[in-house]
Amino acid sequence: MATGGQQDANRGNASDFIGECAVTRSCEPCMKTNIAKAATVFCKDCNECLCETCRKSHIENKSGKHDVISIQEKESRTDVVDMKEMDKCSEHGKRFEFFCEDHSKLCCTTCVIAHRIVTL
Repeated sequence: MATGGQQDANRGNASDFIGECAVTRSCEPCMKTNIAKAATVFCKDCNECLCETCRKSHIENKSGKHDVISIQEKESRTDVVDMKEMDKCSEHGKRFEFFCEDHSKLCCTTCVIAHRIVTL
């Protein structure tokens, strides 16, 4: 029975604790042995959160390159996704900024004015 997909699906929510604007990531190797320990670093190459103890063995025992950054640096980064113009109105060429709940339609600034005038 393969469980890798389920583990990846739960990675984002199983190791998070959301409180008063704070998110604490758990060490993934420790979680596998039922130990709750806060992660302090993230290996970008392995996509894995690690505590200081596991960091050392991770780098020494796992083959390959390991670009390790602090959890704070990982959490403060902004990922950019290229939408390949799918985030723009085909009629006006402007980015979508609004969503009409009445018609379930994305609207740019020009569409939203015309859309609202038409629907009044």
